[in-house]
Amino acid sequence: PIQQHRFLYGYTFNKNGIYIAPQVSYTVITDNVLPTGSSTGDVYTQTYINSDRFSQANGQLTLRYSNNKWGSLGASLGYRHTYYTNIDRGTFYTNLNANANYKKLWANAYLSYQRYNHSPFSVTKNLTPECEFIMGWNLSNAVTLQGGVRYLLGMISTETSTENAGYYSYSKQDRPDRRYMVTLGLSINLTSRIQKSRTDKRLFQNESGIELR
Repeated sequence: PIQQHRFLYGYTFNKNGIYIAPQVSYTVITDNVLPTGSSTGDVYTQTYINSDRFSQANGQLTLRYSNNKWGSLGASLGYRHTYYTNIDRGTFYTNLNANANYKKLWANAYLSYQRYNHSPFSVTKNLTPECEFIMGWNLSNAVTLQGGVRYLLGMISTETSTENAGYYSYSKQDRPDRRYMVTLGLSINLTSRIQKSRTDKRLFQNESGIELR
């Protein structure tokens, strides 16, 4: 079984809508399932094994500003470094988010991006961030009209380089279905006061000594 030991130190400041949270952590993982491979002639075979041990250091800073009148802005920036038996590799990552509201209109947006994903013998480079923008109009307390665009910075693409046991390969994967995806929707909230009244009545009948107001 996989065993994980994590040591984390963080600090949080939260006042007047300002939120600041830096943190650093160090994780030691033993018997984790990782890919491995071997070459026999011109044939390369990949499989999975329980590795002996690897560790990961991570530093992250989270910032957010919230305002009850219009919405909030937030960001998380970090660096993650992974130490394998024979090699160590690191990568930067970020997450951005924002939401705004004005009367019956609202909007949400986010962006998430990690430059690289690492394994003991392969590196995957992410070429495009994951992102989405959504706007909505609350027609009533129960009905909302909304629309948005996902992958608005372009098609999701990755490049992967693999080198192990005398084997080397390079591949690029484009995902045409993940670009400029437009969405339109109408959501209806079916929660009603009748259901709430039934729930309150059932609780009142089953529990003695409780007064529901």
